Amino acid sequence: MPDVPLPQIEADSTDSEALADIIWFIKGRLTACQDRGTSAELGERHIEALRRFRVSLQAMSEIRHRAMAAEHREKLAQHFASVAKKGKAK
Repeated sequence: MPDVPLPQIEADSTDSEALADIIWFIKGRLTACQDRGTSAELGERHIEALRRFRVSLQAMSEIRHRAMAAEHREKLAQHFASVAKKGKAK
């Protein structure tokens, strides 16, 4: 298995709060547009996409952590297998 770096997700709780602010702003813009009878550039679909991303930040971090742990376990297993082969060869 080639060493392929995992994608780095640099988002943290501050980014999550910033996304919450963006969601709040878009909702206000939608309400204002509805009150004026005009259409907004963004809609409910955009808000839901941002919400899903915000909620998934923790899940993405957990997936990255588990993938790195699995990669380390695999490397350790390969290391100890090669050490055992060298020990038998002596």
